[in-house]
Amino acid sequence: MLCQSCNIYWLANRPASYSRLQAIWLRCRHIHSYCTSINSRLFRINSSNHRTYTCDSSTKWSQPQGYDTGIKIYHPLVKDKVSFILKQEKTVQWYACGPTVYDSPHIGHASSYVRLDIIRRILAAVFNIDTNLMMNVTDVDDKIIIKSNETGQPIDKITKLYEAEFFADMAKLGVLPPSIIARVRDYIPQIVMFVKKLEDKGFAYRTDGGSVYFDVKKYGKYGQFAFQRDTQDEGQSNVKRNSQDFALWKGSKPGEPWWSSPWGQGRPGWHVECSAMASSVFGANFDVHSGGEDLVFPHHENELAQSCAYHGNDQWVNYWLHTGHLYLSGQSDKMSKSLKNVISVSDLLAKYSPSHFRMLCLLTNYKKRIEFSEERMQKAVAVTSAINKMIQQCEAYLHGRIDCTNIPEAEFYERLQVTRRAVEKAFADDFNTPQALANVMRLIKYTNQFLGSKESEKTVTSRSCAPVAAVCIYLKKLMCQLGVDAGRKMAREGTETDVHFHKAVDTVVAARTKIRDLAKDKKNFINIAGEHGIPEKTAKELMKSLYKPLWETSDTIRHDMLSSVNIQINDGADGSTWNVVHPGKKVKKSEDQSTTDITIPASGAVTE
Repeated sequence: MLCQSCNIYWLANRPASYSRLQAIWLRCRHIHSYCTSINSRLFRINSSNHRTYTCDSSTKWSQPQGYDTGIKIYHPLVKDKVSFILKQEKTVQWYACGPTVYDSPHIGHASSYVRLDIIRRILAAVFNIDTNLMMNVTDVDDKIIIKSNETGQPIDKITKLYEAEFFADMAKLGVLPPSIIARVRDYIPQIVMFVKKLEDKGFAYRTDGGSVYFDVKKYGKYGQFAFQRDTQDEGQSNVKRNSQDFALWKGSKPGEPWWSSPWGQGRPGWHVECSAMASSVFGANFDVHSGGEDLVFPHHENELAQSCAYHGNDQWVNYWLHTGHLYLSGQSDKMSKSLKNVISVSDLLAKYSPSHFRMLCLLTNYKKRIEFSEERMQKAVAVTSAINKMIQQCEAYLHGRIDCTNIPEAEFYERLQVTRRAVEKAFADDFNTPQALANVMRLIKYTNQFLGSKESEKTVTSRSCAPVAAVCIYLKKLMCQLGVDAGRKMAREGTETDVHFHKAVDTVVAARTKIRDLAKDKKNFINIAGEHGIPEKTAKELMKSLYKPLWETSDTIRHDMLSSVNIQINDGADGSTWNVVHPGKKVKKSEDQSTTDITIPASGAVTE
C-alpha cells in the first residue's frame, strides 16, 4: 500500500469494513506530515528486488547495491533501521559537515564529533571498514564577516585561528582527523560551476541584486526530511519566487569578500558549499553524510534538493547520520553561543578527562540528546573507573599481587565469548554503544566476584592466569577501539614515554609498599626486641613511637603523588595498586579500593 494521492482516493472509496489502520489513514489523508511519520512501514519491492520506502512521489529511499556490512543503521527518511550497504567493499565514503570557524568550539560541537568518531572507530576496529572521511571547513559565512567587522581583524586571520583551535580541541578529545579537509575558499570554482549548471537546467534563477536562488517549486521534490507549507514571506516577495527558495549565490555587499562569477561579484550561499564540495570528490552518489540534528532542516534538506537536481537523480546520499544535541541540565535549548550557555573544551578538560567525556557520549545512542550535568558526568567517570580498575585487578592477579578464590576457567571463557558476541551484536544494531557497555559491565561484575573476593579460610589450589589475561586483553582492546584510555596512562603530556612513566611510578609505589610492610610487621619487631631483653608490652609501645615517621612518610608519598602528578595509590590487604585520576576529581580514601560495583541495565542507564 503506497501513500500517494491515487491510493488515498482508493482508500476513501472502500467499504466501511476496512481495518482500524486504514480508518486512521482515511482520517489523516490530507496531513502530509502524518504520512512522513509512518513511511517506514510502507514499502514495495521494485523490479531490481530492492526495497523502496515511500511516502509520496517526492519521498523515497532505495536500498543501494553493493557490500552488505551486516550492520543495521537508522535512516531518517524512512524512520526505521535499514541494512547498511556500501558501494565499495570495506570502504565507506563519508562526508561530514564541519565547523564554521568564527569562534571557539564548545562541548556541544564536540559531542557531535566525538559520537561520529566513535562510529568511525567501530567501523574500522570491529567491522574492518576503512573510512574515507571528508569534512568541510566553512571559512566564508555571514558570522565570519560579522566577527571581522566587530574585531577589525582580517577574515583570513580569524578563520585560520579558529580552524586551528577546532582541530586542536578535537585532537585533545581523541577525535581522529578527517581524511580530506575541504575549505570553501579552495572550492570556489567548483561551487560556481555547480550553481551555473543548476541555472542552465532551469532549477535556479537570478535576482536584480546579483544573487542566484534555487527554485523549489521547479524542482518539485522538496520536503523529504521535513514538510514545510509554502507561505508568502513578507519582505522577500521582490527577491524570491517562493518562500522556501534559498540562496545559491549571494551578490556582494560593501565590505564583504567576493569572487567573480557569471552573475557578477559575490560569494557562495551556505547550503551549496557542501553539495559542490562533496560532489566534486565523491560524485553523484556516495555512502554517508553526517551532521547534528539541527542540520536536518533546512541545511540537509536544501543540500539534498540541489544535489539531486544537479546530478539528475533521486538519491544523492545513501545514508544520513544525525547526532542528538547536548543540553545543559535544566535547560530546554541546545548549547549555543547565541544563548550564552556554552562550556568550552578547555573548561571541560580542566575538570574531566577526554575519556570521561567520551564515556558520557558512549552511554547514550548517537541519535539521542545528551544531558550534561555533574550527575551524568560522575556516572561517566564511575563507568570509566570501573573498567580501568577491573583491568588493574586483572594485572595485579597476573603479577601475583592478589589472590582470590579458584576461578572456573571454562565458565570464564564462556562468559567472555558471550560478552564478545553481545557487544558486536549491539554495535551492528545502529551502533548501540549503551547496550554494548551494559554487557561489558556484566562481564566486569562477574569477574569481580572472583578477583574481588578474599580467600581467608580456604587454600587456593591453583592460579588461572589464562582466562584472567583473556578478560584483561579484551577490555583493553575494546576500550582502545572506542577511543577510551584504559589502564594506566601518563598523567600529563610530556617527553616521557608511557613505559618510562609506568616504571617510575611502579618503583615509587614498590618502595612505599616496603615501608608499609616494615611498619606493619609487628611480630618481627617484637621478636627482635625480645632478643634484646625488651618485654612485649614495652616493644609494642616503642614500635608505635619508632615507626610513626614511616607511616607519615607513606602518607606524604601518597599525598604528593596525587597532588603533583595525579596518581592515586590504592592500599589493599594484598598490596598497593595505582591509577591516574584527573584534576578536579574528588578522591575518597579507603583501605581497599577494588572495582566499583556498577551495573548498567539493558536500557543503558547507569546505576551504582
